Amino acid sequence: MSRRSRCRGWSEALAGRASLLAIRLALAAVFFLACRDKLLHPRAFRSFVLRYEVPGFDLTTLGGLPTALATLLVPMLELVLGVLLVSGLALQGTLLLTALLYAGFLGLLIQAKLRGLDVASCGCFSVHEGQGPALLESVVVHIVLDSLLLALALWVYWHSFVAPRRREAGATPRSAAVAITPGRAASDA
Repeated sequence: MSRRSRCRGWSEALAGRASLLAIRLALAAVFFLACRDKLLHPRAFRSFVLRYEVPGFDLTTLGGLPTALATLLVPMLELVLGVLLVSGLALQGTLLLTALLYAGFLGLLIQAKLRGLDVASCGCFSVHEGQGPALLESVVVHIVLDSLLLALALWVYWHSFVAPRRREAGATPRSAAVAITPGRAASDA
């Protein structure tokens, strides 16, 4: 068995219906864990939002309205996306919003790390200092985690919506479409 066929077998196994559902449920579980403390303690979460020092998200801009909206909307969005991921309703849009939210979280973490801001305790899973898992007290760990979650959301989206359409249309991967046979020049293909 060649390496390519082993990889394809692993990829197809992961793209099975049960696997896609398991990944969706895992993404939902992360959202549920993340939104719980934020919803119960919005004032404490607001202090974490302010740590990122995003321009316009301070207490002076528009009377603190952007900060207040982020403080309330982020956990509500996490809750709604979690419910939609579990139920499977509006799945295409839900997966795109999930990927967009993780990309946004990733961007916030990276800009904070590059600017040297203290966001080791980022408020992602606990809004109380030092009460989250010790492993999650590192910005680098959160960057890796958010990258993985973003990749999983995009994986489920691809295998739920893009790949089936390509198979139905008879599309082949670009590398297979331009196969060069021995003795034939690339320009002949």
